[in-house]
Amino acid sequence: ALKKKEKVKSKEDVVLQKHSRPVTHVIMDPAGKTLFTCGKDKLVLAWSLPEGEYLRTFEGHRGAVWSCSVSPDGQYLLSCGADNMVLLWEVASARQLAEAQLPGVARYVEWAPRVGPHGGALRRAVACSNSFKDRPAAIALLDFPAPCFKGLAAGDPGGPRPVLTIEEPVLPSGATQVAFAGAEGIIICSAHTSGEVMFWHSGTGQLLGLLEAQEGPVSMVAFPRDRTLMASCGRNDMLVKLWDLSAGVAPGQVKLLQSQLSDRPLNAVALRPSLSRGEVLSAMTGCPRSSCDVLIGGGQDARDVALVGAGTDDQFEPLPLRMGEGAALVGWLTRDSDEPAKKGGGGHFGPIHCLSFSLDAEICISASEDGNVRLRHLWPAAQQQQQQQPGVAPQQPSAAQAGQALRPSSNGAGTRMIAKHDFGPGMVQWPAEAQVQPLAIRRGQEIEVSQDVGGGWASGWAVGIPSVVGLFPTSFALTVNEYQQLQQQQLQQLQRL
Repeated sequence: ALKKKEKVKSKEDVVLQKHSRPVTHVIMDPAGKTLFTCGKDKLVLAWSLPEGEYLRTFEGHRGAVWSCSVSPDGQYLLSCGADNMVLLWEVASARQLAEAQLPGVARYVEWAPRVGPHGGALRRAVACSNSFKDRPAAIALLDFPAPCFKGLAAGDPGGPRPVLTIEEPVLPSGATQVAFAGAEGIIICSAHTSGEVMFWHSGTGQLLGLLEAQEGPVSMVAFPRDRTLMASCGRNDMLVKLWDLSAGVAPGQVKLLQSQLSDRPLNAVALRPSLSRGEVLSAMTGCPRSSCDVLIGGGQDARDVALVGAGTDDQFEPLPLRMGEGAALVGWLTRDSDEPAKKGGGGHFGPIHCLSFSLDAEICISASEDGNVRLRHLWPAAQQQQQQQPGVAPQQPSAAQAGQALRPSSNGAGTRMIAKHDFGPGMVQWPAEAQVQPLAIRRGQEIEVSQDVGGGWASGWAVGIPSVVGLFPTSFALTVNEYQQLQQQQLQQLQRL
């Protein structure tokens, strides 16, 4: 039998409070163990995840720091700011290694996401700058030669150098953000105050595509790990949109998959790192989901709040979303969804400027005008959502089924299945005398079946993790052939939409 629905106790937010002015950006290292935050107090700070313990300070900018980025191997950090500088740091020591000066305020910087042969991609990053006096707004692809990583004084030869520059009037307006897009991570993507997202060839600077993404300025774009999906959001239209880049970025190739109209101006969006196009298509054609897939946030500017008051009590809270059926993103169950929001509930008290998931998507990371970064655990809500998931409730295994030794047999052994629903220990009552524990699985995960134990249960392990063996409900999974047929049917349904 299912557990009786209980209110899931939520963890308190972990609040990081060392910044003295608004926090502008947050980014994780590739391992998901260290968080970097930067702000208008001229500092970049490093923190441990998920504990939120302060680690070290990167101090060297002479103005607000607008963005930072961690190299694919996690060893180096780039930061950029209002002093027109892009600074290169060694992560372990917080030692400044090199610097590059841009023609105007440096608004955003991002390392190339892939490490190529001989570390080639490690040495490049893309940055954008505002117009300044007679200097036009520009995008620059920066190369970092080997001497940079040994440490250089200002003016020393061998420092960072631009290998590609794209300027106004080729740019319709100054870029507010730049990033690498597409499966190969070699396309430069730029977001603009004109509402456009533009795609450039990182080798030639050729314009590959132009997307009218938002009505009014594009506040932010975000990508999952494989970069074949892109989210965009805006303050003026208060819309978040999810785009498919898998077919390419030329005119007509980028497709709008889902969108949602928010109740507040949006500054920030983040996508679950593991989100895939297949998951989105499955959700759009009716296959239920339980994970949080998108985070959005923003709120009225501080000046507007002071003059007219906040529009809603929780307008500075992150909004979690999931993939819905059809073309709509829908609200995801929040940790206290069975209680109305209360004013002064301990969240941010200024607009959110940046959002991120933790690597395992169990923590929402939000940075705000109030100078705080909040780490909010999503897993209690995920557990509650699993308990409420309709039509897929597994029956409790018997003590005999959960107590027998897991030995290979001809009954199910050697079969591979793919999970069609998430399953976790919190979804069923488990026999106290059980020798075998439930196997936590996520939708789309491949499972090696070792034995069918009867009663709708089988033993096995997630492919690639043979050391963790447990029981899972067979109604939550399909054989590989069945799963492929289902995916094909869903794709055909989507093409008819």
